[in-house]
Amino acid sequence: MERLFKHRDEVKEKLQQRALGLLATASLFVAEKFYTFDLDEESKQRLREVNEELKQGSVIIYANHPSTKDVLVIPLLREHLSNVKKAGIPMAEKYTTPNWQKKGSFGISVFDKLMRVVGVRFLPTHQRGINVEPAFRFLRREKKADRGHRVMEAMFDFLSNGAGNVVGITPTGTRTPEVEGKFRTGLARMMLGNQNVPVVPVAISYEGSRTICLRVGESFSLTSVGFEAGDNKGKDIKKVTRLCENRMLGLLNPEKEV
Repeated sequence: MERLFKHRDEVKEKLQQRALGLLATASLFVAEKFYTFDLDEESKQRLREVNEELKQGSVIIYANHPSTKDVLVIPLLREHLSNVKKAGIPMAEKYTTPNWQKKGSFGISVFDKLMRVVGVRFLPTHQRGINVEPAFRFLRREKKADRGHRVMEAMFDFLSNGAGNVVGITPTGTRTPEVEGKFRTGLARMMLGNQNVPVVPVAISYEGSRTICLRVGESFSLTSVGFEAGDNKGKDIKKVTRLCENRMLGLLNPEKEV
């Protein structure tokens, strides 16, 4: 009897996951028909250049985060980056792991399936490494700084683990129409640990309710811009954060000097 119940639960889980996958695929299809993407020729050329860079190594892509609809940009970028082997997005565990007793878990599951449809994986920020099970009990006893250190180590491993890996990040950490003064330090820390890795800014904006505008900036690395780390790590992080923020502001407001 116990084996029968176990088999029933396994079948139920498989059917549930398959249904979520179909729903995610259908949602993506409808969204692509409903929304129009505005991607200029200069941005397309820069994506072609990034695609070539992926043959040689990893790439970090960062974007602003003005709306929940920003997620629709990921499949569009994925279409232009055929050389991607692995793609991951650092995200808080509470947004990546469904808890069916909490409101919103169904949406999280569909979102996760949607990302998997286009070949993107979440990188929960509580984990000790990439593609490992959460160590909840162990991490609860760790200090916040130690957890952050482990997250950075995991990102470094992901970026140094061969050509074709992409980490996508929204430096503001949450939805906000503002950029200036809103960038957190995670992107800068990743870049300081991977100074030769190309970094690509992507600016997202909206015209009306159905047009998503995308502007892709020129890729750069700390090495290519001649950045030299000093003795004060905190100051270095602030400088790199400001550098990335200015690049984003330049894409969002090309007529304004930053």
